Amino acid sequence: MRRNAFTLIELLVVVAIIAILAAIAVVNFLEAQTRSKLTSAQAEMRTLLVGLVSYSLDNNGLPSNNASSPILGQEPLLRLTSPIAYLTSVPRDVFWIPEHRDANDPELSTYAYMDLAQMSALGLVDQEEVWEERYFIVSRAPDATFQANNVIDGELLSDATVFDPSNGTVSPGDLFMSFQGMTGGHILQNADPEDYDDDEDED
Repeated sequence: MRRNAFTLIELLVVVAIIAILAAIAVVNFLEAQTRSKLTSAQAEMRTLLVGLVSYSLDNNGLPSNNASSPILGQEPLLRLTSPIAYLTSVPRDVFWIPEHRDANDPELSTYAYMDLAQMSALGLVDQEEVWEERYFIVSRAPDATFQANNVIDGELLSDATVFDPSNGTVSPGDLFMSFQGMTGGHILQNADPEDYDDDEDED
C-alpha cells in the first residue's frame, strides 16, 4: 500500500534541518551587519580626523576636552561645526544604543575625542609613559560601551580595551583612530620620560 503523507519523524527531521539552516543564516547576517557597521564607523572617524586637521590649521593646534569629561568627550568635535563649519554635523556613533549610555557623560551619543597629553597633565595616566600619537577618535565598537574610561593605576589602554576584529566581531574593546590610522594592541608604550618632554616642546 502506497503512502500519501509524511510520517511524524520525517516532518521533524525536515523542521530540524530548516531550523539549523535558519540559525546559520541569522548568525551570518548579524556578522555581516556588524562588519558593515565597522566599515561605516571607520569612514566616519576618518571624516572627523579630516575636520580636526582643518581646525588645527586655522587655530594652530587641536582642541582639548572639557574638565568635566577629561577622558572621552564630544565638545571638541562639536567645535568642528560652529562657528566655522569644518563639518556639517558630528555623526552619531553607529554602535551607540540608548540602553548603554555612558555613565561619565549620559548625553554622549557621538564618537568621542581623546587627548592623552591632557589626561597625563591631569594625572589620569602615568606621566612616565609616552605615546606615538596624542589625539584619537574613539568608537564604542560592537559591544556598544566605552571601555577607554576604565583608567586603573595610570594604565589606560591594554589589549582588552582595543577592539580586535580577529577575536570575533562580538569581542570587547573600543575602536581607536589616530592621524596614523586605526590603532591595535597597546597605544601607550614604555619610554624615557625625557622623550615625552621633547614631544611637548615640539608641539
